[in-house]
Parts: sequence; C-alpha cells; structure tokens
Amino acid sequence: MTKECDECGKGDGYALYCVACAEKFFGNKEWVGLSGEDDLDWEEGDSLIDLFKAIEAKLKEKNAF
Repeated sequence: MTKECDECGKGDGYALYCVACAEKFFGNKEWVGLSGEDDLDWEEGDSLIDLFKAIEAKLKEKNAF
C-alpha cells in the first residue's frame, strides 16, 4: 500500500516522502547496514522486542542524517 508523498503529493511515497523528494532533501546517501563488528546494546535472553530496538538504534546511529 502506497501513501501520497507529503511534499509533492504523488502516490509513490511509502513513508513521508517519495524517493525523489527524499533524495532532494537528504541527498542520495548510501544505506549502511550492520556488520559482524557492530556491538548491539542487548543482553541475550531479553525479549525479541528489546533485540529489535537495539538493532533499530544501531541502524539509526549508522545512518543518521
């Protein structure tokens, strides 16, 4: 399901902005994923939600605009 872009109003958005508007505002920055060397702030045995939050936090840190 696509959502209209908040900037241009076209129907090709998937979040707040379509790809063209996101590149206009944020540049064409290459996504940086996790590597085997990344340490996550998560204790094994905690819930999966805590693991997902740790992964999300690390990816936000590595891909900050």
